[in-house]
Amino acid sequence: MTLAVFFGCTFIAFGPALGLFLFTIAHDPLRIIILIAGSVPLQRRRARVPSRLLVWA
Repeated sequence: MTLAVFFGCTFIAFGPALGLFLFTIAHDPLRIIILIAGSVPLQRRRARVPSRLLVWA
């Protein structure tokens, strides 16, 4: 009985996450990687300019 309760609680706890994984990420992983990489703001992808170069004398 303990084993049945363990698996029941496990499926209740991790079932939604497992379902989302199987229907989205496992189906097309490259699309998920591209979508996440595309959501990174442009500011973080560019090289930072040192603040001393931004000061006008």
